[in-house]
Amino acid sequence: MKIVFHSAELTRENIVFKNIKNLIKEIQNTEDKCHPGFNDNVKICVVFNSDAVKTLVQNSEKKVNTDWEALPKNVELLACQNSLNGMNLQSNQLIKRACVISSGVYQLALLQAQGFHYIRP
Repeated sequence: MKIVFHSAELTRENIVFKNIKNLIKEIQNTEDKCHPGFNDNVKICVVFNSDAVKTLVQNSEKKVNTDWEALPKNVELLACQNSLNGMNLQSNQLIKRACVISSGVYQLALLQAQGFHYIRP
Protein backbone atom coordinates (compact mmCIF):
# COMPACT_ATOMS: atom_id res chain seq x y z
CA MET A 1 0.00 0.00 0.00
CA LYS A 2 1.30 3.45 -0.95
CA ILE A 3 -0.23 6.62 0.48
CA VAL A 4 0.63 10.30 0.11
CA PHE A 5 -0.68 12.86 2.55
CA HIS A 6 -0.83 16.47 1.37
CA SER A 7 -0.21 19.06 4.08
CA ALA A 8 -0.66 22.59 2.75
CA GLU A 9 -2.00 24.47 5.79
CA LEU A 10 -0.09 24.99 9.02
CA THR A 11 -3.37 25.28 10.92
CA ARG A 12 -4.21 21.67 9.94
CA GLU A 13 -0.86 20.20 11.03
CA ASN A 14 -2.32 18.43 14.07
CA ILE A 15 -5.09 16.85 11.97
CA VAL A 16 -2.62 15.58 9.38
CA PHE A 17 -0.40 14.14 12.10
CA LYS A 18 -3.31 12.40 13.86
CA ASN A 19 -4.52 10.95 10.54
CA ILE A 20 -1.08 9.47 9.92
CA LYS A 21 -0.84 8.06 13.46
CA ASN A 22 -4.33 6.53 13.14
CA LEU A 23 -3.43 4.98 9.78
CA ILE A 24 -0.24 3.50 11.19
CA LYS A 25 -2.15 2.09 14.17
CA GLU A 26 -4.71 0.48 11.85
CA ILE A 27 -1.97 -0.97 9.64
CA GLN A 28 -0.22 -2.43 12.69
CA ASN A 29 -3.52 -3.95 13.84
CA THR A 30 -4.03 -5.49 10.39
CA GLU A 31 -0.76 -7.39 10.45
CA ASP A 32 -1.41 -10.77 11.96
CA LYS A 33 -0.92 -14.41 11.07
CA CYS A 34 -3.25 -13.96 8.08
CA HIS A 35 -1.32 -10.94 6.75
CA PRO A 36 2.37 -11.60 7.51
CA GLY A 37 4.71 -8.89 6.28
CA PHE A 38 1.86 -6.45 5.59
CA ASN A 39 3.74 -3.59 7.24
CA ASP A 40 6.78 -4.24 5.03
CA ASN A 41 4.77 -3.22 1.97
CA VAL A 42 3.47 0.10 3.34
CA LYS A 43 4.99 3.36 2.14
CA ILE A 44 3.72 6.71 3.41
CA CYS A 45 4.85 10.09 2.10
CA VAL A 46 3.82 13.45 3.50
CA VAL A 47 4.24 16.39 1.14
CA PHE A 48 4.42 19.75 2.92
CA ASN A 49 3.95 22.90 0.87
CA SER A 50 2.68 26.44 1.36
CA ASP A 51 2.89 27.54 5.02
CA ALA A 52 2.73 23.91 6.22
CA VAL A 53 6.50 23.64 5.65
CA LYS A 54 6.86 25.64 8.88
CA THR A 55 5.83 22.55 10.84
CA LEU A 56 9.16 20.94 9.90
CA VAL A 57 11.29 23.78 11.27
CA GLN A 58 13.48 22.63 14.16
CA ASN A 59 12.35 23.87 17.57
CA SER A 60 9.33 25.57 16.03
CA GLU A 61 6.85 27.14 18.43
CA LYS A 62 4.18 26.40 15.81
CA LYS A 63 4.15 22.67 16.64
CA VAL A 64 1.08 21.43 18.46
CA ASN A 65 1.31 17.85 19.75
CA THR A 66 3.25 16.66 16.72
CA ASP A 67 6.55 14.81 16.78
CA TRP A 68 7.32 14.17 13.13
CA GLU A 69 10.71 12.68 14.04
CA ALA A 70 9.02 9.90 16.04
CA LEU A 71 7.06 8.49 13.10
CA PRO A 72 8.17 5.11 11.71
CA LYS A 73 10.90 4.99 9.09
CA ASN A 74 8.44 4.06 6.34
CA VAL A 75 6.98 7.60 6.62
CA GLU A 76 8.86 10.04 4.39
CA LEU A 77 8.60 13.78 5.09
CA LEU A 78 8.95 15.91 1.95
CA ALA A 79 9.25 19.71 2.09
CA CYS A 80 8.68 21.90 -0.97
CA GLN A 81 11.68 24.09 -1.82
CA ASN A 82 9.43 26.64 -3.55
CA SER A 83 7.47 27.05 -0.31
CA LEU A 84 10.64 27.25 1.77
CA ASN A 85 11.84 30.04 -0.53
CA GLY A 86 8.51 31.84 -0.18
CA MET A 87 8.74 31.63 3.62
CA ASN A 88 12.41 32.72 3.66
CA LEU A 89 13.41 29.39 5.21
CA GLN A 90 16.55 27.35 4.56
CA SER A 91 16.71 23.57 4.36
CA ASN A 92 19.20 23.49 7.25
CA GLN A 93 16.46 24.90 9.52
CA LEU A 94 14.34 21.76 9.08
CA ILE A 95 14.27 18.64 11.22
CA LYS A 96 16.72 15.95 10.14
CA ARG A 97 14.08 13.62 8.70
CA ALA A 98 12.79 16.23 6.26
CA CYS A 99 13.81 15.77 2.65
CA VAL A 100 13.62 18.85 0.43
CA ILE A 101 12.01 18.44 -2.98
CA SER A 102 11.94 21.12 -5.67
CA SER A 103 8.15 21.29 -6.09
CA GLY A 104 5.44 19.93 -3.83
CA VAL A 105 2.71 19.89 -6.47
CA TYR A 106 4.97 18.12 -8.95
CA GLN A 107 5.88 15.54 -6.30
CA LEU A 108 2.19 14.96 -5.55
CA ALA A 109 1.46 14.35 -9.23
CA LEU A 110 4.50 12.08 -9.56
CA LEU A 111 3.58 9.98 -6.54
CA GLN A 112 -0.01 9.60 -7.73
CA ALA A 113 1.27 8.49 -11.14
CA GLN A 114 3.32 5.88 -9.25
CA GLY A 115 0.16 4.50 -7.63
CA PHE A 116 0.10 6.41 -4.34
CA HIS A 117 -3.35 7.06 -2.89
CA TYR A 118 -3.86 10.81 -2.23
CA ILE A 119 -5.20 12.02 1.13
CA ARG A 120 -5.63 15.65 2.13
CA PRO A 121 -7.05 15.83 5.64
